Amino acid sequence: QEQRKGRKLFCPRSLLDFDDGGAFPEIHVAQYPRHMGNPHLQKKSTARKSIVNVEIDEGGGVSYDAIVKTGTNDGRKVYARLADMSAKEAEVESIALPSAEDERESFQRTQ
Repeated sequence: QEQRKGRKLFCPRSLLDFDDGGAFPEIHVAQYPRHMGNPHLQKKSTARKSIVNVEIDEGGGVSYDAIVKTGTNDGRKVYARLADMSAKEAEVESIALPSAEDERESFQRTQ
């Protein structure tokens, strides 16, 4: 604690320090009267437990894809298995170069 002229400086931390009022604006420290907005307490209280159904894959083992795809990854493409990330053959139409006519159309449209 910092001391000034032999006295301890007042630093409100507990509920008793705030009594029945709000924060002290003249004291420049983080203050949470009645624990409102206290990020240290919110982290502990926001841990939610959710129930996820167990899925069985083709081989008869437990598929953990449902666990990975819930929560913050909801709505995203998640590669949970190595087989998902392996290279696949691309379709010839999707990787083919544009024809001369397609190039001219694109040139005219974007000019």
